[in-house]
Amino acid sequence: MTRKKTEKLLILLLCAIFIGGLLISCQSPDESGNNQNNPVTENSEQSDNQTAEAETEKLIPDLPDINYDGYEFNILVTSDEGDLVRNDFYAESLTGEVINDAKYMRNSYVEEKYGVKINNISAGWKVGEGVTRITKSAAAGDFAYDAAMVSVYDACNLVLAGLTLDLNSMPYIDLSQPWWDQKANLDLNIRGGMYFTTGDISQVVNDATYAVLFNKNLVRDYELEDPYTLVKSGTWTYDKIAELGSSVHSDLNGDGIYNQFDLYGAIVEDDTMMSMVNSIGEKCADINSAGIIELTIYNERVVSAFEKYTDWVFDKTVVYAYQRDGLGDENFIRMYENNQALFLLRGMHTITELRAMETDFGILPFPKLDNKQSEYHSAVGSWHSMFLCVPNVQADVERSGIILEALAAESRYTLRPAYYDISLKGKHARDEESVDMLDIILSSRIYDFGWYYQFGGYNNEIMNLIRNYNSEFTSMYEKNVSKAQTDIQKVNDKFSELLG
Repeated sequence: MTRKKTEKLLILLLCAIFIGGLLISCQSPDESGNNQNNPVTENSEQSDNQTAEAETEKLIPDLPDINYDGYEFNILVTSDEGDLVRNDFYAESLTGEVINDAKYMRNSYVEEKYGVKINNISAGWKVGEGVTRITKSAAAGDFAYDAAMVSVYDACNLVLAGLTLDLNSMPYIDLSQPWWDQKANLDLNIRGGMYFTTGDISQVVNDATYAVLFNKNLVRDYELEDPYTLVKSGTWTYDKIAELGSSVHSDLNGDGIYNQFDLYGAIVEDDTMMSMVNSIGEKCADINSAGIIELTIYNERVVSAFEKYTDWVFDKTVVYAYQRDGLGDENFIRMYENNQALFLLRGMHTITELRAMETDFGILPFPKLDNKQSEYHSAVGSWHSMFLCVPNVQADVERSGIILEALAAESRYTLRPAYYDISLKGKHARDEESVDMLDIILSSRIYDFGWYYQFGGYNNEIMNLIRNYNSEFTSMYEKNVSKAQTDIQKVNDKFSELLG
């Protein structure tokens, strides 16, 4: 047996061991909050009354047994391969790091099974780079990219340029399977058309999901209510986070100036203004029953949430908006590690940035508007998120569908548990309650076309309110509504052109 074949057999053996050890731990709720274990399996037969043993069986995608004789499958990825926007396909070798090894074993499994080489073509983290490269490739007709994982802004612009395929129309891609995000299916589907999506194939959207962290020592020292109990009782609201956050603040050095050297009820970033809208179950723009995008950012619930949130956040002695002070990420992370804030409101990529924090912290969903709200909702931030799309200049669309479906399905048993059950739950989440909270957060995500397509520039304009400590939400809305409607009409017209 050659050395190359020996290495391949070793990789496949490691995959089998890895998957076997994680199948049971991977029974956390999927994106709809339900355990999903009933699509096609190896014997294509599963009854409604499956046993616990059958539920842990690996699900196999319905794909042909085919070999592509070493074809190089090129995936364009715009990321920085750091904690902020990680590369979902970069893994050159086994290193012992859980996420890396999961990606490596997934890639190797698909390469061996289908006779391909998965090429990660990294373009660096720069919004617009994905559009530039795919546009250039389309003009040249060079079939440079079989797939792309790009920023959501790039994904939207590629749709408007008519440069991406409808994933629902691609052979062998089945977005109803549990390895694809069913919440994305609900929020991003327009009249059956899906031009970008996410799922177990990617960890970046998990990192871009917004959450609230809390310092356990400060909760204890200030004798505050237990945040976990509030979430579970359904009373974790914007009134409550403001009440708790307002009870923890101090001019620590007594100089009369509140800055990075003092104690706060919370540290927040600008993007939480968008997260606030989504956390109450509202969107900047939504798709109506006829499949038409409508502007929905302005209503009584959004105005109420805005008032509650900004009444608290705009108090500079209580809440530290670190970007308004020109404070870089590293410095505000050090503040939180130094116990200088009760809460930290930011994307979940922050959790890994706090790996060196000695004080225990907990993880919470964003609050509800009030006790009448039936469930929690979690925003998927636009700036840090990336989505899978397929350029419409393809040498073999069927091949692209097969390889992407295979990668997505295999990710459910490699990348998903590595991120969700081992790396996040095991390494960074520091108690069982946080694990429960993660289940709530990741099963309640909202994907907002309004932010992603930047209708009326509302994604930037709503952040300008916190940047300028401006409470005039209505004026901001009215100033930009005409442009927003024009933008929406343009997108609706494009989808009519694409879908007929």
